[in-house]
Amino acid sequence: MLQSLSLHLLLFGFIDETETILGALKQDPNYYISQCSGLESLQRILGEKGDVDILILQLNYREDDYQKILNFVAGHKDLPVLIITNTRIRKHAYEAFALGIEDYIHVSEINPPSLKRSIYFAIKRKDYKKEISNSEFNYKTLFFSSPLPMWVLDRYTLKFLSVNQAAIEHYGYSEEEFLNMKASDLWIREEKEKLKLMVEEFTNDFLQETIFHKTKNNDIITVNFHSKPIYYNGREARLTLVRDVTENLRIRKALKDSEMRFKSLVQEGSDLIAILDKDFRYKYISPSIESILSIKPKHIIKDRFHDRIHPEDQSFIKTLLASIKQSSNKKISLPFYRVKDGLGYWRFLETKLTNLLDFSPIEGIVINSRDVTDLVEQRNRLSDSLSRYEIVSEATSDIVTDFSFKTEEVKISKSLYKVFGYDPKEIEKENFRDWWLSKVHKDDRTVVREKVIEVIESGKRSFQLEYRFQCADGSFKNILDRSYIVRDIDGKPERIIGSKQDITKQKEQLEEIKSRNIKLEEIAWEQSHMVRAPLAKIMGLIDLVRFSENNAEETKDLLEKILNSAEDLDAVIRNIAEKTYN
Repeated sequence: MLQSLSLHLLLFGFIDETETILGALKQDPNYYISQCSGLESLQRILGEKGDVDILILQLNYREDDYQKILNFVAGHKDLPVLIITNTRIRKHAYEAFALGIEDYIHVSEINPPSLKRSIYFAIKRKDYKKEISNSEFNYKTLFFSSPLPMWVLDRYTLKFLSVNQAAIEHYGYSEEEFLNMKASDLWIREEKEKLKLMVEEFTNDFLQETIFHKTKNNDIITVNFHSKPIYYNGREARLTLVRDVTENLRIRKALKDSEMRFKSLVQEGSDLIAILDKDFRYKYISPSIESILSIKPKHIIKDRFHDRIHPEDQSFIKTLLASIKQSSNKKISLPFYRVKDGLGYWRFLETKLTNLLDFSPIEGIVINSRDVTDLVEQRNRLSDSLSRYEIVSEATSDIVTDFSFKTEEVKISKSLYKVFGYDPKEIEKENFRDWWLSKVHKDDRTVVREKVIEVIESGKRSFQLEYRFQCADGSFKNILDRSYIVRDIDGKPERIIGSKQDITKQKEQLEEIKSRNIKLEEIAWEQSHMVRAPLAKIMGLIDLVRFSENNAEETKDLLEKILNSAEDLDAVIRNIAEKTYN
């Protein structure tokens, strides 16, 4: 109890009838008493001694002295003050209480026991005031310096009574604007009716809810609010704290989406994802192994990675596996290798490994594998096909090309070097379409380009062209280009396979035949026209000789003419013979 503690009492102005009270206080061993009788001495003692527990004033002075003392005492807010007076003027009591004095009693109403109680309660009352003051200070500090928006609302009208700086900054309204608003001004239209009913139903209850708020610039934010009934400046109010969770919800949604993507990619994807321990035993394997290798994950967990690898592939796979733990390179790719599936068939896999043994969330080697059996088989078929192309081209000297529209890659047979003098391996590194067109004779280039474009756009599958193509030595050869277009199910071109045949000799032979035909036509014309003229003369002259009765001289003349016509005929025949041999 406070009565049993040692207290330092400072008495001011005790005279006359209060001496008996003073004597009673001095007899109490728990009291240490100091006295003063003037304002200056009171100021000095309070300045020198900071351990005074209570100031007891007996005020019988004039009005101005009374007010001066009260004003001075009011400056010491932490010191309990008890006034003992013989005046009955109540205004003095009201003034004293207004200045923070703990008690104001008339001298006739006290005795030593009651005075001790008054001292005790004055000190306790001052302590309570300190606690209330500290509580109010802490509340104001918490309210106004909180990083989260806070405000006080009228409990019934929801009008803003006070807002902190965080609310002003977060919502964009000034303090003056807030104090002219209601909480409902922040609600979005779709939630107003629901929130209105909730507030009416739980007016005097604690409220907690996640809702949408609208800021001054019309941004919609998601907030968690906590609202508790309080009394604020004597009126029923609500203290509300708001936490903006818009970004948290966005992050949570992104995380959920990420988890869903992870599930789709790892658990339901077409690739096989697994984690190996330092001894290359499976720690985790995705369910996709069942669709890829027809093996349930539980049947392979704890197995070693290379247990199902083809014996012929195990040696180099083991070597590569050992290197990932020794090399500074944390990632390696394994070349195609064979793995036995659950049905006993060999499947080709392509695998990438990432060493995360030192990464605490994983502590393993992550592998990502995909089934490339179909790709390998297609590659083998393509290789066989190209080999057949090579054999055909070797046998026929035709140049075989296989161009992919998707990858822009081309395969060219070795005949390219034989026919045109270009190295196929070097040309395969070029932009094939541009290179080939650049070698087409400039007079044929436009026709070739337009024809290829027309065939591709029309949906046709084949075409045939003749054009001149430049050789490595600068000369030109005539080629017959027969190409076939491979299209997908939508009719779009995927590949164009072409056979280019050197027809230069055939062209030259054809020109020679044409030339000979012209000569034969000339010979035939001469035979039909020029030979018949002298022959007709000879035949006519012979008839004259045979049927006429001419004398010898006339006969000789006719024979002379027959001889001339025969010579003309001989000249024509020799001319024809010369043309025939030329």
